[in-house]
Amino acid sequence: MTIDPSFDALKTLFQPPEGDLASVRIAVAAGEAARRRSGPSSAQVEARRLPGPAGDVPVRLYRPGHADPVGALIYFHGGGFVVGGLDGEHDRCMDYAEQAGCLVVSVDYRLAPENPFPAASDDGLAVLTWLAEHAETLGVDPRRIALGGASAGGAIAAGLALRARDLGRGVCFVLLVQPALDHLSSFASARTLEGAPFPQPGQLGQTWRAYLGSAAPSGATLSYAAPFSAETLAGFPPTCLMLGGADPLRDEGMAFARRLLDAGSEVELHVVPGAPHGFDMVDAAALTRSSVVVRVAALNRAFTPSAPARSNSRSAARNTLIAASVAMALSILPVFAGTFPLFLNVLTRDHVFTASTFTSLLLISAVSASLANVAAGWAVDRFGPKAVSLPGVILFGLSIAGLSWSDRLGWGLYPLCVTLGVAAAMSGPVAYAKAIAGWFEARRGVALSVVVTAAPMLSAALMAPVAALLIDQFGWRGAYQMIGGVVAIVGAAVLLTLFRDPPVAQADDLLGAGPGFGVDFGKALSRAPFWMITLAVALGGVVASGVSGQMLTIATEVGVDRSIAVLALSAMSGAGLLGALASGVVVDRLETPRSVAFGFLLAIAGVVVLRLSDQPALFLTGCALLGAGNFAAGSALPYLMGRFFGIRRFGEIFGACVAVVAICSAAGPLLFGIAQGLGLGLSGVLNICLGLLLLATFMILSLRRYPEAF
Repeated sequence: MTIDPSFDALKTLFQPPEGDLASVRIAVAAGEAARRRSGPSSAQVEARRLPGPAGDVPVRLYRPGHADPVGALIYFHGGGFVVGGLDGEHDRCMDYAEQAGCLVVSVDYRLAPENPFPAASDDGLAVLTWLAEHAETLGVDPRRIALGGASAGGAIAAGLALRARDLGRGVCFVLLVQPALDHLSSFASARTLEGAPFPQPGQLGQTWRAYLGSAAPSGATLSYAAPFSAETLAGFPPTCLMLGGADPLRDEGMAFARRLLDAGSEVELHVVPGAPHGFDMVDAAALTRSSVVVRVAALNRAFTPSAPARSNSRSAARNTLIAASVAMALSILPVFAGTFPLFLNVLTRDHVFTASTFTSLLLISAVSASLANVAAGWAVDRFGPKAVSLPGVILFGLSIAGLSWSDRLGWGLYPLCVTLGVAAAMSGPVAYAKAIAGWFEARRGVALSVVVTAAPMLSAALMAPVAALLIDQFGWRGAYQMIGGVVAIVGAAVLLTLFRDPPVAQADDLLGAGPGFGVDFGKALSRAPFWMITLAVALGGVVASGVSGQMLTIATEVGVDRSIAVLALSAMSGAGLLGALASGVVVDRLETPRSVAFGFLLAIAGVVVLRLSDQPALFLTGCALLGAGNFAAGSALPYLMGRFFGIRRFGEIFGACVAVVAICSAAGPLLFGIAQGLGLGLSGVLNICLGLLLLATFMILSLRRYPEAF
C-alpha cells in the first residue's frame, strides 16, 4: 500500500489531540476552521436551526448564486461519529452548490457517545422531512432530494437512505465519500492497511461502539446505523461511491457497491489511487480536485430533468405482492385440498373410486409436495423464484386438469399425483416467500402473512362453492378441466406480467459475502434456532390439525351438536386468518423473536377453553382461539427464518421448514386418534396438547434476539 505523496500532510493532521473528548472537539473544530478556503464565492451561505426530535438541529444552507437550484443535497460531515462540525465539509459543500447548481443543506447532527444512534439519524430524518415540506418555498423539486456524506457522515447518509426507503420517502440519489458501512470491520483492508494515517483497526471499533451505544440495535434498525448489515438493498437510490485506494474502509465500500449492483440499483464506483482516508481534507491535491469533478458530474446527472426522480422498486414490490397472492390463491391448498371433499362425494357416489383410494391420492400429493419443497427451495435460491414458479404453476394446472381422466389412467394416476405435488411445491410458499422477503423490509411480516396464509385461506373459502357450481354445470370431469385451465392460464399471466425476482444476489458474492447475505443451508440446519422455530411451529400444527381432524369426535364427547362442530371449523379458519395478519403486524413492530410466543399463548388458551367447554359458545371460542394462535405462529415462520438466516439460501432453509411442519401437521389427526384409541380420553389427549404447546412456547421464548448480522 503506497500513499500518494500529495497526501503526506494527512500524517500530521491525523495525530489525535491530547486531552478529554471536549478538548479534542475544540482542537478539531479549530483545525477545520483553519482549513476553510478564503476568497470570493458565488454561493450564498445561510445558517439556520431546524426543528428536530431533541431540540433545534443546526444546519448551513449553501445556495447557488446564479440560478434556482436544480435539486437539493443533504450532507453529513465525518469525524468518527464523535467529533467534527459544519466547517469540516464547508469547502466541499461550496463546490457542490457552485458547480452542481444545487441547494446543499449541511447538517450539524448530534454527536456520540453522549447521543448514540439513532440521534444522528433522527436529526437527518428531521432535516429530510423539513426539506421535503418546504421544497417549493426553497425553489427545489421535492422529487430531487439527494443524501450524501463523508466517512461517518456516509454511514448516516446511507442509513438514512434505507430508512427513507422503508418509510416510503423519495430520495433520488446518494453520494458516499469513503463511507463507514460495516460495524464489524470484517473486510481485509480494515486489517491489512495498517500504514494508513487513519483509521486504525482499534479506532474503528471504538467509533462504532460509541455510535451504536450500549444497547446496540439489531435487525432492520441496525441497518439504519450500519448500512452493510442490511438484509436487502432492494430499492436503494442511485449511488456514487468515492473510495480511497489506501483507505482501510476501501473493501467494505467496494463490497457495498457490489451488493447495490446485485440489488438492481444504479451505482458508479470510483477508487482514487493512493488516497488515504480523509484525502478530501487536502483540497489542493490534484487527485482531490479531479475526484470533486467526478462527484459534481454525478450530481448533475442525478438532478437533470431527464433523470428518473424515483426508483420504480416500490411498484415492482407491490406488483410482486399482488402476483404472489394470486398465485398462492391458486395453490394446492385451496384448489386441490379445498375442493377434495366435493369431488370425493361425486366420485364415490358414481363408483369411480372408493373413498380410501381417492383419499390416498390426496395423501400422495401432499407428501410429494412436502418432500419436494427442499428441492424447490434449492432451485429458487440458484435460479430465482420466477424461473421455478412459472413452469410450476403451468404444470400444476395441467396436473389438475389431468385428474379429469382419473378413471382412465389406471396406475398412471399415482405418478400424476406425484407430479401434481412436485408442481405445487415449485409454485408454492417457498418461491413466493423468497420473493416477498427480498422485496420487503419494514412491512415484511404483513406481506408474508398476506401471501403465505391470507391469500390461500380466502381462496379456500371461495373455491368450494365455485367447485360445487362447476360440478353441477359441467360434471366432475369438466370441473377439473376448467379449474386446471384457470390455474395454468391465470397463474402464468400474473407471473409473467407482474411478478419480479427480488433484487438479491442468487449466487455467492465474489468479493466475499458479507453477513447480510445469509448463511448456507447446512449451517442453518446446524444451529439451534432453526430447530427451535421449526419444531415449535410443527408442534402447534400437530395440535391444531389433530383437533380439526377429530372435530366431530370432540364435539360428541363434550356434548355439543354436530352442526356446532361444523361451525367450529369455520371459526378456526376465520380466526386463523385474523391471527395470521395480526402476527405480521406484531413481528414488524417488535424487534424480538419472542413476540411470536403470543400465538402459542392464544392456542394454549384455546385448548384450556375446549377442555372446560360444555356449551356451544365456549366450544366455538376455544376453537377460534386455537385457530388464531396456530396460524399466528405458523405465518411467522418465513419471517423468522429470514431474520435468523438471511435471504441468500432462504429457499432451501424455508423449504426444509415447510416439509417438516407439513408432515407433522398431516400426522396430527392420526396421532390424535391413536391417543384416544389407547384409552386416554378427551381430557388426557387435551392435556398432551397443552404439554406440546407449552413446549413450543418455551422453544420460542428461548430465542433471545435476532442476529446482528441480519
